[in-house]
Amino acid sequence: MLIEVDPTTVSIQPISTLEELLVYPNPVDGALHVRFEAKHTVPLTISLFNGMGEAVLTLPEVIFSSGVVNHTIDLPDLSAGVYALHVVSGNEFWTRKVVVTR
Repeated sequence: MLIEVDPTTVSIQPISTLEELLVYPNPVDGALHVRFEAKHTVPLTISLFNGMGEAVLTLPEVIFSSGVVNHTIDLPDLSAGVYALHVVSGNEFWTRKVVVTR
């Protein structure tokens, strides 16, 4: 958390590595697109978990430069169902629900 103080105001702003994590299309049949804005150069691990909590896909850690990032994940072998996409950077993580159709 970042605390900013000036003579007239005090504000508290969360410090986060990513802004606006978008996952589309959702539902998906084929390739899933992950879009976000990295505030600085950041290492990320992206994983997909099934309804039983088992990792069905884990991509190797990738270091993304700051700025808008578009990343495509092919999902050709996944069965239809509901999955959880986890994006992890250090001690921060983000989760999005993904529905796979066939």
